[in-house]
Amino acid sequence: MLRFKIGEVPALIDTGAQFSCIRTEVLEYLFLRGQPCKFSLCSLSYTLADGTRHRIRDAVNLHVKLLGFAWDHELKVLGGGPFPVILGLDFLCRTRMLIEVSSKQYRFGFAPDRCGTFGRTEATQEVEPYLQSLEAGISQAIGGLENSSIFADFPHLFSST
Repeated sequence: MLRFKIGEVPALIDTGAQFSCIRTEVLEYLFLRGQPCKFSLCSLSYTLADGTRHRIRDAVNLHVKLLGFAWDHELKVLGGGPFPVILGLDFLCRTRMLIEVSSKQYRFGFAPDRCGTFGRTEATQEVEPYLQSLEAGISQAIGGLENSSIFADFPHLFSST
């Protein structure tokens, strides 16, 4: 879980991703809830792991926290994708993150005694709290519509989960 000023969002550590990314709807949610964001333009083409090709035109600099350490880091804004936030090689190199796959642990080169764990736990296999907050925020912003109406009107914003 990657921490922001307003809460946590699930993050995927992806050693195959050159850049760190955030999905558009997650960024919009963070911004609307008061997360400080510094937007910029960029122009990149990318291919997701499923082979689909896309174009990135926006980036955002966000203050992120992991294991009690904090950074201002640029994330590319994705129009979709399999995960809310992807931490790519740019983040791993910048933070000197070390990943131990066999023990499912990570740490930072500058603080080898502090480690975190990764991988799905029982708590994250349920509906993620950030999705519940996102759903509630959208419902409130739209004027208290029923969830089924929101899902029907905006199917691309919500996964089948």
